[in-house]
Amino acid sequence: MLEAGVREQFGRQRELFAFIDAPDALAALALQDRLETVARAALARLASERDLNRIVLRDLEQFPELLEFVRTEEMQRIQAMLAHWLSAQSDSAQVLDWDAVASVLMGSVSHFWLLRDVMGTHPAGLEEERFVSTLAEVAARMLEPAAT
Repeated sequence: MLEAGVREQFGRQRELFAFIDAPDALAALALQDRLETVARAALARLASERDLNRIVLRDLEQFPELLEFVRTEEMQRIQAMLAHWLSAQSDSAQVLDWDAVASVLMGSVSHFWLLRDVMGTHPAGLEEERFVSTLAEVAARMLEPAAT
């Protein structure tokens, strides 16, 4: 029953990242705005899956096959999708380790959400808009070509 619930919940949330699969969806926006949109969608997804996230983090170690499903079918899939999307956003000739960049950004968003969810507010007093704006600015600087 737990497995069916986990699979169903992940299946319902796919539309939150649909714009990553459709590269033209955000094309009219500036790079930082595109990054902010993705970060907000990720935070919204985490919030909408609050109970599922708690189960995954706290209880799935007792169900290794289900934990493997979450790792490979959900986490790895999203990370690969984000890495591909990020590489397409870059105007830089520099080739980055897109999997690592995606992991850093996903980890940052997840950590922010988790701390805020568990503690009721972020320990540093950061509000979501300030976090999202700063994360997007840092990522945009990394993705934009260096000034000559």
